[in-house]
Amino acid sequence: MEANMNDHHLSSTNNNNSHNSSTNNNNNSNNVEVLNEQLYKYIQDIKCIDHHCHNILDEPGIFQLPLISSMCEANLEQDLNSLTFKRTLKELSQLLSTSTNNVEEIEKKREELGVEQLTSICFEKAKIEAIILDDAFEFKYNGKNLPMNDWQWHTKYTKVYRVIRVETVVEKCIVQAKKDGSCWDKFLNHVVKELTIENNGVDGPENHRQVIGYKSILAYRTGLKVDEWSLETVIQEYNTIQKELSPDVQTYRLMSKPLIDFFLQLTMKISAQHKPHPLPVQIHTGFGDSDVDLILANPLHLKPVIAAYPTVPITLLHCSYPYTREAAFLTWVYPNVYVDIGLAIPSLSIAGMRQALSSLLELAPIDKILYSSDSHHIPEIYYLASHWSRTLLYQLFIESINQQEINHQEATLFVDKIFRLNCLKLYNI
Repeated sequence: MEANMNDHHLSSTNNNNSHNSSTNNNNNSNNVEVLNEQLYKYIQDIKCIDHHCHNILDEPGIFQLPLISSMCEANLEQDLNSLTFKRTLKELSQLLSTSTNNVEEIEKKREELGVEQLTSICFEKAKIEAIILDDAFEFKYNGKNLPMNDWQWHTKYTKVYRVIRVETVVEKCIVQAKKDGSCWDKFLNHVVKELTIENNGVDGPENHRQVIGYKSILAYRTGLKVDEWSLETVIQEYNTIQKELSPDVQTYRLMSKPLIDFFLQLTMKISAQHKPHPLPVQIHTGFGDSDVDLILANPLHLKPVIAAYPTVPITLLHCSYPYTREAAFLTWVYPNVYVDIGLAIPSLSIAGMRQALSSLLELAPIDKILYSSDSHHIPEIYYLASHWSRTLLYQLFIESINQQEINHQEATLFVDKIFRLNCLKLYNI
């Protein structure tokens, strides 16, 4: 009888313990769900600083341009059937409240809204606090330039900062030197003057207004492997170019490797001497249009430059895709190297975007990752990049939380850093 009573007591105790354990598990599960929801809302609501983007086309050119031409860098017809474009049509249909995701209907709705209302919708949905423009990007369609809205136009929608594109400065100085009959020394002094930023981000000369850094597209011209050239060779290149130019030249495309390498390093030296702090240098890495030699766009080629100028912040653009792990490695081993996530997001498929971000997070310190869109031509890319960056970072951080790598508080801080704080600190804005 006593044994039966003890058995009954033990059974009751076990039942109570099981009930308490179940209650605790339910409470913990509910708490996790609440924290997940809070993190999701935080990511969706946070204002972002777009680290690298370009000007929006003006009317009517923006609506003469087929939508697909702003979504790819290749053959327009084949990209109509890409995963990215099919997904984008569905997203834009929802954004613009069209009845179908038919491309003609979407393009008609865009034109009805007009560029200003369309931009306002996209910037508001993207929750943009500020943008850093490379406003030297020109675009030709059917053999003619489509006019861009200038950087001042964009200030109607957000705070605007700018970077100077090094190659464009050199090209304009070469053209001016031909008109003036300038020798090397005079030409060099002109380039140095144009690249020397004073009163950055506040005032100063009109061409330097709101400028907070530099941008190089040497990957598109001669590749990221920067060689050392004798000054004699560089001067010979300059003199040869001047001899070959016609007296009435208006534009010039720089393709001389000695000059491109020389002026990238000159820019690094000017940046290193800038007071009170060196200015960041953005460098195109990885994929792009057909001009790029993808093998030479691997950011590992930049190691000698990175090491030679340890005080100059270098930002590797576009996730360096497909060299994303290589970019992450460089941010991990060099204090002055950063990477942004633009172009890869939203240009890749969902699986591709997720893999690119995941590859960065495998190794790159969170303090080295910058949000950007690489938006160009149309305002919709500002929205699409923001939407997918938020969506995928939430998913990846939740996975890390579930794997007990980080907690919700740390994930929230990481969101702050990627979307805002890293850029504010890097550019001292």
